[in-house]
Formats: sequence, structure tokens, C-alpha cells
Amino acid sequence: MINLKTKADENYDAFVLLKDNGKLNSSIHCAYYSAFLLSIYSLCVRFGYLYEDIQNNSRGKDSHAYIRNELGNKIHQAKPLDCVEFHTCLGKLKKERKKADYSKNLVTNKDVVNIQDTIDKFRDLIITKYI
Repeated sequence: MINLKTKADENYDAFVLLKDNGKLNSSIHCAYYSAFLLSIYSLCVRFGYLYEDIQNNSRGKDSHAYIRNELGNKIHQAKPLDCVEFHTCLGKLKKERKKADYSKNLVTNKDVVNIQDTIDKFRDLIITKYI
């Protein structure tokens, strides 16, 4: 499971590097995947899920929605207000990733500043409370 944390951290580092070098669209993509991988890591490390079970249970479905729902439910059981922050942050990250990856519009500096705040809040929440 340590590989998932490493990949999440590397995606965060890539977000920062790309942002700092003006590669804004790609930076957003990395911020989202940092959060997604950290979510899987949390399910495994904190909540005892097996990676293989996550893979099997999300096969043929929207794996991102499965991860979001599973971790959201676990966080809600622990602390409902944290669940609100979790869904708010992950929702913003996913929305901006879709814009960065699929929209004809380019990501702006303002978008990236907002995403920096969002990914930092998300990582702080998960790392300090749910790992």
C-alpha cells in the first residue's frame, strides 16, 4: 500500500512543478489524481479495505464514484462535518480536472490558486485524520 501513498505524493509534487512552470491544465490533472490515490490509500490503511477487493468491487462501474462513496461513507461515520469537506474538495478537484482534460477552455491562474487551496485542504484532512 505504500506505493499508493508514494504515487499520491508524486502526483502532488508534479502538480506543484507543473503549476510553477505554467503547465496549468496538466497540473490540475495531477492534483486530482493525488487526491484519488490518497483516497484509495486511506480506505486500505485506515479502514482495512484490500486493494484487490476495491478493484473487484468497482469493476464495470465508475471506480472514481465507488472510491468517493466508500470513503465518504466511512468519513461520515467518523465525523459528518469532515465528510462535507471531503466531498466539497473532491468535487472541486474532479470538476476542474474535467475542465482541464476535456473542455475547450484553458485553466487560468485563478483556477490553479483555488485548486492549490483545495488539494492542500484535502490532503491535510486525509493525512491528519484518515490515515
